[in-house]
Amino acid sequence: MNGRVRELTHPQSLSEEEINLGAILNTLWRGSVFILLSAILFGAIFGYYALFIAEKKYTASMEMVLDVRSNAVVDLESVVSGVSTEDEAINTELKIVTSRKILEQLVQDLDLVNDPEFNLRLTEKSALSPSNIKSKVLDLIGLPPDSEPTEQGIRWEVTAAVGEAIAASSTKDTYILNIRATTSDREKSARIVNHLSELYIADQLATKFEVTGYAVEWLSDKVTELEAELKQKEADVRTLQNESDLINAETLEAINIRAKTTRERLEESSREIAAVQMELAALNTAAAEKDIEQIVALTNDPILNRLSRNALAGNEGALDAFETQVETVITQTEIGLKRLASQQGLLEGSLAEAEATLKKQNAELIKLEQMQREAEATRILYETFLARLKETTVQLGLQTPDSRILTEAIPGRKVAPRESLLVALGLALGTVIGAGLVLLKEARRNGFRTVEDLEQSTGCTVMGQIPRIHTNKREKLLGFLRENPSSVFVEAIRNMRTSILMTNVDKPPQVVMFTSSVPAEGKTTISISLANNLAALDKKVLLIEGDIRRQTLNQYFRDAKAGGGLLAVVAGEMELADAVHHQEELGIDVLVGTETNMNAADLISSEKFRNFIETLRAEYDYIIIDTPPVTLVPDARLISPLADATLYCVLWDKTQKWQVQHGLREFTSFGQNVTGVVFSQVDPRGMKRYGYGHYSYYGKSYYNK
Repeated sequence: MNGRVRELTHPQSLSEEEINLGAILNTLWRGSVFILLSAILFGAIFGYYALFIAEKKYTASMEMVLDVRSNAVVDLESVVSGVSTEDEAINTELKIVTSRKILEQLVQDLDLVNDPEFNLRLTEKSALSPSNIKSKVLDLIGLPPDSEPTEQGIRWEVTAAVGEAIAASSTKDTYILNIRATTSDREKSARIVNHLSELYIADQLATKFEVTGYAVEWLSDKVTELEAELKQKEADVRTLQNESDLINAETLEAINIRAKTTRERLEESSREIAAVQMELAALNTAAAEKDIEQIVALTNDPILNRLSRNALAGNEGALDAFETQVETVITQTEIGLKRLASQQGLLEGSLAEAEATLKKQNAELIKLEQMQREAEATRILYETFLARLKETTVQLGLQTPDSRILTEAIPGRKVAPRESLLVALGLALGTVIGAGLVLLKEARRNGFRTVEDLEQSTGCTVMGQIPRIHTNKREKLLGFLRENPSSVFVEAIRNMRTSILMTNVDKPPQVVMFTSSVPAEGKTTISISLANNLAALDKKVLLIEGDIRRQTLNQYFRDAKAGGGLLAVVAGEMELADAVHHQEELGIDVLVGTETNMNAADLISSEKFRNFIETLRAEYDYIIIDTPPVTLVPDARLISPLADATLYCVLWDKTQKWQVQHGLREFTSFGQNVTGVVFSQVDPRGMKRYGYGHYSYYGKSYYNK
């Protein structure tokens, strides 16, 4: 019981969750007819669109070659030519070709504003066009409509539309520009491309003339400025030369040598004065101390030397004479010192004068040389710009464009619609959509197709696989069973009968009930067929209509008694023999239901109904009870404890898995077990399409139908 509940709660296995490529391919193969029809349909739609609806487009192209000479700032080549060889420069030229400036001129020259292809305002708009719908919506909500664009606005719109129709590119590893135009007219495409190339070349020339003119004007102004500047600097040099005492650099060098000599003499004079001053100081000191020997040593005077001997000898008057001579020597030394000081002053004045002259003339020389260099640099620059001005003026009338036309455009070739491509695209899209729908339908399928799937999902044994029979009306079932005793359907019923009886070999089930998840799952047809099959064993069989509410058996057995039925017998109002209808064709007894105000569930759960079933066990070998769907009413669950075998019918590939699981759970929650499940209305052809062929593959020769 627990294992079965777990299987019902988690019915899917790991293999079911994995992607089965073989199953996907089988599904696509089964839906191949639908996929083929879908592909043909979309291919036809796309083909019809390409042939009769799509606007035809024609593309015309031309080629131009770029001049790739390099550029310089003040070189003649900068005025005469060029574009750079870098990819950025080539891409820039491509942008110039499709620039708004050139496109606006193209629109004006070719009067494309009045061309309905580019000016959509000239075409008649349908009622479902976006603009009309927008206008109606604005009018409906009370808002003012959009204002009409100005002429300039319309021109901008047309220019943008023309730009979308034009494309420019470059050929790899070359300097060739490709210009293409795609329109609805062959001649128009060629005309647009050729005129666009002419405008581009004319724009290049105009740009060159503009640049050259600007260069001439700029160079002229620059030459005039440099000429005036040069004259001024030359005049400044002459003025400085006239106002300065500077003769030349050699004279300046002589002054420098004289100053150096004077500086050396001044240093020597300073040393002599210092020596005399020291000698005079020592002499004064010795005289004050009357140190005769020291005085004689300092002066080295012969007179003092003679007088000193007399003085030292003590001769009268000799000391006075010595002192007088000492004063004379000191006086003469002081006079010599003053003369040296006077000479030093003259040398200092001469040195100061020489240094001042040297400093002044040296500064003037530096300034003069700087002014001469500046004047020379201005002269060179002036001569350079003057030469460029003359060259540019000469080349003003010799301008050539940077591009030339290599091949002109001819009437365009058709590029759209490409019928074969659109048809192929339609076939591919139709195939994809068809395959998607087939897979989506398969993915949304939640029914059972195989015995393995049903048993794995429910945990119950499959007792039979009952194929579909082709009878339009229910009353024809009896004739089919009588006329086709060896048909596939009857053999399937026979196999199911064997499976049911083998569930208990010692005591085969006597009371067998059939139920299902929802109505119309074939349980009544199977009940009647099993009853007929059991009767063929020379057994006494009773078929009871347990679905009292619908009373379906009356539609199979039109001659059943109208006055009696199941309720009358259970209530004791009628004898069983009087209520039972014996069906001669099938050899069975039938007890149909009757209308009543009593609740069916109350009747079935009563003790009278239990006693009634026990009475039938004594009267019949087999009792087959056709009960209502278990998910709708509780009748089947109430009858199940009274039956020996409970069979659960599942409509092949139709009944949802959750419905079956819910119905089986109703029994398990009631403490009852389902004996087995039965596949009803199995489509042999469908089984074959899905690769699950049973009857159609192997046993076809064994059956009549």
